[in-house]
Amino acid sequence: MRWRARCIGCVVCNAQSGRCEFDCCYWGQLCRWSSLFKTALEELAEQHFLQPLPSDLDLGAALQALALAHFRSWMQERGQTSPGDETGETTDLPLVIPSHEALQKTRNHIFVWKQLNRLPDPGRAYVRMSIGQELHDADIAVQLHRSESYFLVNKAAWYQSFRSDLRLANIPGQPEWPDWVISALRDTAGSDRWRQIQAADNRQDPSYLPASGNGNRIARNVFIALLLLTLGYGSWTYFNRPKDAEEVFVENFDPPSSMLSDFNARYAASEDGKVHLVRCEELLTQADAYYQANDYSVARSILEDILDSGESDCSSDVLYYLGIVCLKEEEPGIALMYFSKIDDLESFGEEIYWYQALCFVKVATYRPDLRDKASRAVERFIAQTTNEDRRELAQKMLDDLRK
Repeated sequence: MRWRARCIGCVVCNAQSGRCEFDCCYWGQLCRWSSLFKTALEELAEQHFLQPLPSDLDLGAALQALALAHFRSWMQERGQTSPGDETGETTDLPLVIPSHEALQKTRNHIFVWKQLNRLPDPGRAYVRMSIGQELHDADIAVQLHRSESYFLVNKAAWYQSFRSDLRLANIPGQPEWPDWVISALRDTAGSDRWRQIQAADNRQDPSYLPASGNGNRIARNVFIALLLLTLGYGSWTYFNRPKDAEEVFVENFDPPSSMLSDFNARYAASEDGKVHLVRCEELLTQADAYYQANDYSVARSILEDILDSGESDCSSDVLYYLGIVCLKEEEPGIALMYFSKIDDLESFGEEIYWYQALCFVKVATYRPDLRDKASRAVERFIAQTTNEDRRELAQKMLDDLRK
């Protein structure tokens, strides 16, 4: 919040003077309590969204613990040792203190969101959708109700301003946008939480962080309560907001971790299935090794070779796994083609309809105008399935698509 230059060093050293206790003002300038407090609040909000915090949690102590964790992580990032590291200090709070890498990721995300907010509203939306979601100008124009020519005229200036604020250098052979920038732009949930914190900051303007005294503690607790009420509203709006098709797809696409394990589970229960296992297991072994190594292009090539070889006894299995691999490679149209060619409906019927529905949802991530078609595909699955667990998942998916 807008506190005076009372840096985190004062908190670490338990100083009450309001000035930095380090030998120089470098840390005091870069690491103020207000900044790290808000970063800690974002961490606390994320933990609350993932799992509600205990009602008796000491919020002040929790925020200070997370702020100190960020401070030490920030010092570690610069190869420095922070005060208090040698004490082996731990917290007894029912709170998860994230790893250095996770804390660093949070700070990077907040840095990106801050620079993104410097752009005008259309620029922010365009950058998030073009870089974070990799949408084409035509699709963005439809969603933002503007002409493509508007973005053609303005996008170069928006990109240049955003890159300049992020202090990104143009290095030949390097991606235009680093992974940490793309990750932040895709983290819409975190960005929404951060904006709620910023909104609360704009409504509250304490001149300093209360250090001691009952009156100050009451004021601080009231202020924190107001912030958490704001975050509670943010939580409600987040979970009830319309989800984009990519979010819906990611939440429901849960392919097998191993083709062979899935293959064995499908056929091992029957005698006919055991015969089928002997015929096809050897053919799938090599493809599965690459599949488990996330080398989907090689796994796909091997499966296509099996299909071309005319092994008709195994064709339905190969088509099924080819469909899954194509979804992994973000080619839903080709995946849909493979699923539609499967003849063995007795063994794959339920799975075919599920993955076909997911194909249409994935297509809607590139073509938002086809979202209704994706909804109808999910409706067809709900009408056909006999699996109650899958029906429940599909109904939630349909509700998310219709928001």
